[in-house]
Amino acid sequence: MTELVMAKLKREELRIIFNGKTAETQFGFFGAPHIENSVNFFDAQTAESDEWLLVNDAKELVDEHLEIPDKTGAYAALGKRDLTDIRVIIKYSDEGIIWQKITPSKILTNERALFIETDRPVVNERDKSVSVSGRVDAFYDRGTQKLYFKKMSTVNAIFPNLSQYYRLATDEEREEFLGSGFVIAKNVSNFSERTMKLIAAVLDDEMIDLSDAEDKQNVLQIAQQYAESAGINVNYNEETHMFVVETAKELQFLLQVLLGRYYLNPVTMHKMHANYARKV
Repeated sequence: MTELVMAKLKREELRIIFNGKTAETQFGFFGAPHIENSVNFFDAQTAESDEWLLVNDAKELVDEHLEIPDKTGAYAALGKRDLTDIRVIIKYSDEGIIWQKITPSKILTNERALFIETDRPVVNERDKSVSVSGRVDAFYDRGTQKLYFKKMSTVNAIFPNLSQYYRLATDEEREEFLGSGFVIAKNVSNFSERTMKLIAAVLDDEMIDLSDAEDKQNVLQIAQQYAESAGINVNYNEETHMFVVETAKELQFLLQVLLGRYYLNPVTMHKMHANYARKV
């Protein structure tokens, strides 16, 4: 693919900095890191100086970034007035995606600076600029679909929902969900990491009331609309007002319906399924 360098502004907007050969020559210093040691993010929230924190199966998290190189026509070029709004520099290449957080201290406004030109000191007035380096704050490997980063505090500015997205429900929270009166899980004894992640997301959403009869009817209506395309059987007991699931797949389907991941595209009227969704 053609290399691409973009800036993410504080308003969450994206701007093109360099594209194609210019990106390769101007940003050649900003490349994929050489990673020898890594530790799973779930096992350790901090890394040693020679280690990287690692998130496996991170494709869902970076999904929106993977489409950007194919949609460059939708983005404007970086302008002079955008410089002070830059928050993240992003580079796209065949190897993957690289992020560098830009802190306020890296944004230099109009000022005079002392230089040495032809062995003589010279003071010149410098226009506003942004200081960039070869430091990599986060790296997504396209081949392995793994996300690497050094510090949680830094990566939160790049992926603000990382902790929430990868939070797993505790055993107590699993039991809380199963005892909420929403679902009866028959023959489901093995709760995978994916299922526990979905349970955590449901419990963390303060707008979801698992015991509300009207909400259950809404979930039932949506589930029935998408069950066939998802290859799922929807079983709802009208007497107990509870869903009955017999497989982990059926349980995950209901959890995703609760989280709004099945929806109708208002433009194409196609039924859609999102692997990840967040409030805007």
